[in-house]
Amino acid sequence: MQFLRKAVLHTVTVLAAVIPAAAQSYKVTNLLSDGSVAATNTDANFKNPWAISASGNFWISAAGTGYNYVVPASGTVAFKVIVPTGTAPNTAPGLPAGSVTTGGAVGMLLANATKASFIFSTLDGTISGWNGKLGTEGAISTISVNNKAAGASYPGLAILNIATAGVTSKSYILAANFGVGNKIEVYDSNFAPTALAGNFTDPTLPAGYSPFSVHVIGTQVFVAYALRTTTVPYLSVNAPGNGVVSVFDTAGNFVSRVATGGNLNSPWGITFAPANFGVFSNDLLIGNFGDGMINVFDPKTFSYLGQLVDGTGKPLQYASLWELLPGAAPVTGTTAVGGGDASTVYFTAGLDKEQHGLLAGITNATTAGATPTIGFSTANPSATITAGGSTQVQLSVVPVNSFTGNVSLACTGLPANATCSFSPAQASVSSTAPTIVTATITTNTKTANMSPMHGPGMLSGIVVAALLPFASFLAIGKRRSVMTVRLACVAMVLMLSFAAAGGCGGYSTTQTSTTPAPVTPAGTSNVTFTATAGAVSQQTVMALTIK
Repeated sequence: MQFLRKAVLHTVTVLAAVIPAAAQSYKVTNLLSDGSVAATNTDANFKNPWAISASGNFWISAAGTGYNYVVPASGTVAFKVIVPTGTAPNTAPGLPAGSVTTGGAVGMLLANATKASFIFSTLDGTISGWNGKLGTEGAISTISVNNKAAGASYPGLAILNIATAGVTSKSYILAANFGVGNKIEVYDSNFAPTALAGNFTDPTLPAGYSPFSVHVIGTQVFVAYALRTTTVPYLSVNAPGNGVVSVFDTAGNFVSRVATGGNLNSPWGITFAPANFGVFSNDLLIGNFGDGMINVFDPKTFSYLGQLVDGTGKPLQYASLWELLPGAAPVTGTTAVGGGDASTVYFTAGLDKEQHGLLAGITNATTAGATPTIGFSTANPSATITAGGSTQVQLSVVPVNSFTGNVSLACTGLPANATCSFSPAQASVSSTAPTIVTATITTNTKTANMSPMHGPGMLSGIVVAALLPFASFLAIGKRRSVMTVRLACVAMVLMLSFAAAGGCGGYSTTQTSTTPAPVTPAGTSNVTFTATAGAVSQQTVMALTIK
């Protein structure tokens, strides 16, 4: 009995170690704002914050006021420095967007002959650096690259460290030029333009897209592309489906496409979720600037998994969403890690039309007594097909507050003479992972039925009619010569043979008879998918266009 008890306890311990964390819900804690929303800390100049450096203290570029904020993970403000404009004398605040640490980099010396500790990029085409010699509160970073006159705009920035025998031997600056240059620019550790073996070019990038951000994560380089306006100043064109994310190796060679269109809407923030992040642990998170939502993808196959949702199953949504950064993120080129909690994803947002500012943290939290529910979303908010065709869309059912059970599915709002089906027909949802269902919408088009007209009796009748004269020959055969009778007999044999052939094969003809068929009319319909489990019900909508 004692042995059995120990065996059972051991089994329970092993199972507890391998079973994934049950789904709770994602909770947001506001750490720092400009005062427009409640937060633990406020600073009136914290407007439109973009990138966060992976460092002990967060260095956050605030494009709305031209500062880079130095902020511990608690959200208090240690100090802020000025990131200058590219216009001489380079002292007025510019439009900072990118922010990276050089902790693991080599080189990067500023004009004061000291290595930059942090590097910033601006929307008005500069790359500048800061070190302790420049001072703290109110210090002005030093511009090392100034392409303002050339029409450059750098909304994204990353440091790429190349190691030899585990030690950084080369460092590069990667700058996403959303302006006239329209490419990922590479600078060496002396801030001089250079090139790698590859050129960070996606060979099948749709026309009109430009690099919006760049992120070095481990040995992968992710680039987010946004559709931009065709005239200066170049701005992102925000709409569902407007976005591309691609991944490259550290030599700049294209590896694969991560996502195209779908739920992307001017994507900017990209990261991997922490290991302790509920049902989306270790998955790839992509944040949209356009609609403020965070989509989740499989880290290996890049298939759609769902969206981050709150305790009610509704998507987390923060207008003008920018950075996504996990706490304790590795500092590239070192063994050090950044600040913050290792189970939290920190984000920045400019909120309403980029006029305000928020730094917040997302955690997978347990709420006592919370009602189990689900999150429900479609991988494609729109689809276009030709009448008579079909389309498939992936639907994600995400367990919230430890929901588990069967979920029935339905669709409404289909255009006339269209149908939808689901595979599986009913989703069996566990509390530890999202469930993916495939919906198929099938449409109809007008067709013409080809119907044969068979008439075996028609030929027989003709033959009989043709034989009648010969019958008369037979009737008066005594008055005719033998030769005439013989000719008539031969003719009868031939005609009877012809009739026999016609009786076997029949006589047929084919004509087109148009049978009215159900037709799916051209136009756009909003198809609503509904997921229901008892009293729990969630919906997601897809715009379906029939051509």
